[in-house]
Amino acid sequence: MDAITLSFRYDGLSRRISKKVTIIKNGVATSTMEGYLYDSWNPVMITKLDPAASSETVLTRKWSCLWRPDVGSSLYARSSWQKAVGVGGLAWLQTGAAQTMASDNNPAAPSLQGTCEVHIPMADHMGNIRNYIHARSTAVDDGSGSGSTYAMVNFTPSANFEYDAFGREVRANGTTVATNNTPPGLTAGTSYADALPFHFSSKFTDPESGLNYYGYRYYDPKDGRWLSRDPIGERGGLNLYGMCYNNALSFYDFLGRDPQGQASAPAASNQPQEMPIDEFLENLKIPPRFRQKIKDSGCSALTGLFVAGMGGKPKEGSKGLPEDYPGVTCFTTMEVAESQAKLVCGCDSYCLFAKQGKWKGGEKPSEGEGGSVPSDSVEGNKSEGHYDYQVQVPGAIPGNPFLGVNGGANAPDAGRTPQVGRVQPEKPKRYEGDFPAIIYCYKCRGK
Repeated sequence: MDAITLSFRYDGLSRRISKKVTIIKNGVATSTMEGYLYDSWNPVMITKLDPAASSETVLTRKWSCLWRPDVGSSLYARSSWQKAVGVGGLAWLQTGAAQTMASDNNPAAPSLQGTCEVHIPMADHMGNIRNYIHARSTAVDDGSGSGSTYAMVNFTPSANFEYDAFGREVRANGTTVATNNTPPGLTAGTSYADALPFHFSSKFTDPESGLNYYGYRYYDPKDGRWLSRDPIGERGGLNLYGMCYNNALSFYDFLGRDPQGQASAPAASNQPQEMPIDEFLENLKIPPRFRQKIKDSGCSALTGLFVAGMGGKPKEGSKGLPEDYPGVTCFTTMEVAESQAKLVCGCDSYCLFAKQGKWKGGEKPSEGEGGSVPSDSVEGNKSEGHYDYQVQVPGAIPGNPFLGVNGGANAPDAGRTPQVGRVQPEKPKRYEGDFPAIIYCYKCRGK
């Protein structure tokens, strides 16, 4: 059975430093290997390595890469050199040894020797490389009749690409690598469309898989999605595998984690994502026996469920609200609550929640030891107990968002907007007008 495997190595900055390709055909395995040298995130040299060596032994240089200001740079790059981390910033690729005019055999008619090639990329406004121009010297007769020649640089297209809306190559044509004076590291007869390493968004394109390597993630243009989740989880939106808000015509990505572009982003980083309550509870994998209680009681039941998951039961005679569980400690700022939770409980062994309402007794309480305040400092701002809870459980949900429910108990029956679940990145949403007071509380797991 024929097969192909790709294996990679990375450095401490998550940069890919080598790629090994093993092809098994008719039971025989053959391997090739590349190495990469960087300046920041820009590859400046691609080398051919010995795949059989125990250490990464360089056999020859394949490409040298020169970079310039990219699509995110300011005018003349005066205030920013490569704000887009190289997207559209590739200036040229060079391979082979220097070319010289040699006259060892015939001093009257020197010939051009050497394998040097320069390929100049032509990119569009989004940094996608559309064409490569091959610049190579050729020996030209000087017309004197003596047979003397001189070197002249010749420019010819070496490769051109067309992409669909998601970066898939719908057409890729290229001339072939020369069979005489073949640059070291390249294979004679190979199309330059495969040999030239940078294509869509000026990023590595692996011809073996068709994937684009962005740095922190690999992108599959055939399916229009990343292969792995967003490194910041839901803080980048609920679509953890979406590429540039599904709009690669207007946006480009730096390293697989930060879309930028010519249009406004559809949502700021801390904008909530909302969905129907049943879908929300299904996505959270809330057991069915608890779902109706959450729909009946709203945000307090959702938060109480996660607080109860830390262990313990509500205090005797209490209303059973999240702050009524033993071990709950509250503060007036999220930063203090979060730092204390990590210090006392451990980095991912606690539940953090916020409660908004009005100050009990109409005044903000005095802070006690370590800046803490009583857990009952905030109460409902109306007679029926109108308040809002939002909860976070570090490590339980990628991105560590705050979760909430819009709409209280039996919201549809009360003639209000139907309940929806809310995923709030980074920090709880504040409702300054309705809820002038807020406290942040934590409970350790098992305490």
